[in-house]
Amino acid sequence: GVVIAMENHGGITETADSLIEIVEKIGSPWFRINLDLGNYRGSIYREIEKTTPYAVHIHAKIRAGDMILDYKKIKEILLSKGYNGFLSIEYEEKEDPKTGVPKFAKYLFEIFG
Repeated sequence: GVVIAMENHGGITETADSLIEIVEKIGSPWFRINLDLGNYRGSIYREIEKTTPYAVHIHAKIRAGDMILDYKKIKEILLSKGYNGFLSIEYEEKEDPKTGVPKFAKYLFEIFG
């Protein structure tokens, strides 16, 4: 009953297509994706959309590279793909996490709450 999740984090998991190929080659419902919203580059929202059906957990970040992520758009993607799991905050900003994390959590609650 334990799901193993592989994260999109560069290398062989840099693109949604390569990550999905690995998941499909494994061919097990117990091997899925830990989707890190801040780790894709290029067509970020398209990559998120492709990956979401395989996701069992999602890391929410404020940005992907230099781009601030649009969580209204991300919410639409997640709902359209049937995601009903957790978002965990992975905070990597310069602002002190003692103030930055509560602000980001409040923002996510405004979007998803």
